[in-house]
Amino acid sequence: METTIDILKRYFDKKALTAISRSTQVLPFITISRQAGAADIKFLKDLLNALNEYDAGKTKEWNMFGKESLGIIIQDKSITKSIDDFLPEKKIPELQSMLEQLFGVHSSIQKIVKETSHSILKIASMGETVLIGRGSNHITKHLPGGMHIRFISSIEHRISNIMQSFEGKPEGQNPKCARKYIEDEDKNKKDYVKKNFNEDIENPSYYSMVINLSRMSEEDAIDIICHHIVGLRRKLNR
Repeated sequence: METTIDILKRYFDKKALTAISRSTQVLPFITISRQAGAADIKFLKDLLNALNEYDAGKTKEWNMFGKESLGIIIQDKSITKSIDDFLPEKKIPELQSMLEQLFGVHSSIQKIVKETSHSILKIASMGETVLIGRGSNHITKHLPGGMHIRFISSIEHRISNIMQSFEGKPEGQNPKCARKYIEDEDKNKKDYVKKNFNEDIENPSYYSMVINLSRMSEEDAIDIICHHIVGLRRKLNR
């Protein structure tokens, strides 16, 4: 069975990306911020599948990167090198400059946060990627082609999702445990963004759109996002 590392190495294989790296196209990418219990893993997989099916102009398969895969990329230098090889030489200093603007040249911010942010910038620059959490909308705010989405939902809807997702685990034992998990996760996310980017994760002005999944079906939300990406691609390369 393939591990996450195997999948990432295949995705970033230099031979597979050589032709794309020479392209001057600006490619769309998506960042996702979400309340705990909103936009679960099944929804995100459905979104990824829909992007690959609906986005006829894609140059490669859309892929998704979250906390686990970003951690692996930082630790595995061979993957990092493949990403660097993919990007045009002039792009690297440009991304470094964005990072310095974000944190300051001599910032004391944790090394792991800087490395994660640098990886997010590089992956977003490749285009046709979905980046989940880690302040990715703030990190990539100056890159062209970004669609920044915030998913929210009612507490009742989120409790129900957590109890289903964590069935058989402590977090999903009962509504009280699920609510506690949601409150802790939302606080951790809010604190991470505030500490590292000095921004409020709940400020709607930081997003291209805020989608309430307790007021809109998941199917409609996916249709809206795919339609927007197709239109964004058209605008980027006029």
